[in-house]
Amino acid sequence: PQESLHITCLTISSREDVQPYIAICQALKKDGHTCRIASHCEYKPWIEVYGSEFVEIRGNPAELMKICVDNGWHFFYLYAHQQNEMI
Repeated sequence: PQESLHITCLTISSREDVQPYIAICQALKKDGHTCRIASHCEYKPWIEVYGSEFVEIRGNPAELMKICVDNGWHFFYLYAHQQNEMI
């Protein structure tokens, strides 16, 4: 694109779910975009060491995964909105 984009990637759950977004953000930054990753606080140091901005998703990731499994993944969007009015 002709102008730089500001991109926020939202991911929850495990380290294996966060890792691909770190790589995606690194590639996007090489193309001149600004990237941040919204996830749980235990991933903050890992995300920041690779140069992406971190935004916290509140709540317990294990509890969230249980709720999603028990109620279907569509519930996640409602939960994320409730926990973070603005990311």
